[in-house]
Amino acid sequence: MLVEEVHDAICTALVAAGGSSCDDLIGDPNATKADVFFVDAGTIVEVKSLTTDRNRTASVRQKSAEILDHSARYEGGAVFFGDVTIELGDLPKKTADKLLMNLGARVAKEIRKANQQIKCTARTLGVRPKGLLIFGVPGHFDTHAGVVVTTASRVLGLDKHRAIEGIMVIGVPIEGRDTNRPLTLSYHSRSFDSIPQGLIDRIAKSWVRHLETSDGKPVSVEYGAEQEFMAMMIVDDSDHVPPSNRNQKAI
Repeated sequence: MLVEEVHDAICTALVAAGGSSCDDLIGDPNATKADVFFVDAGTIVEVKSLTTDRNRTASVRQKSAEILDHSARYEGGAVFFGDVTIELGDLPKKTADKLLMNLGARVAKEIRKANQQIKCTARTLGVRPKGLLIFGVPGHFDTHAGVVVTTASRVLGLDKHRAIEGIMVIGVPIEGRDTNRPLTLSYHSRSFDSIPQGLIDRIAKSWVRHLETSDGKPVSVEYGAEQEFMAMMIVDDSDHVPPSNRNQKAI
């Protein structure tokens, strides 16, 4: 599929999994609302597709270079030359956090917007604002699922934007950009009972089925283990990112 088709493709899979379109339920085209409501699970779903690979955006790369330069000058960080891949776990904690938030600025903005959409939808439908936010991430992006998840853990882990109970990160194959690697599909929550596991499974299976029907061939998917946001947070005062976060990369 094309990058601009990602949002609608995920919404189609959600409806196939038993969800109802909020456009159909609410009707008002000008109303602030999410995308899909699963009545049986009492869960409102908002879909966001990342259409720009921030790791390859000039302004983001320039800002990352400035952060690394400041770290080398004033925080005892290493000096880097040329285009290199950096393990965030090898950087001072403050530097790693700044790089992540620079890469994840779009993710943070979408989280804030989705929280409002879910709250407005819940108010209109007369239900509790229990939301699931799904990020569709093109499989060839350097700004990969790890950046999305870690940014979300910073934004949501400190009890903010409470209408969002969990996020799913869904890898999307983009036409002409075959990476020969499995697509990521993972779920992360405030607590393990935030969103019914049965719903997560239905969505995952529906998405894979949608891809296989569209492409006419099996899809390789890498399923991530469920994690709570607080378990992923950096909450100590040590100088480095803990080992559990060492797999996040910035280029």
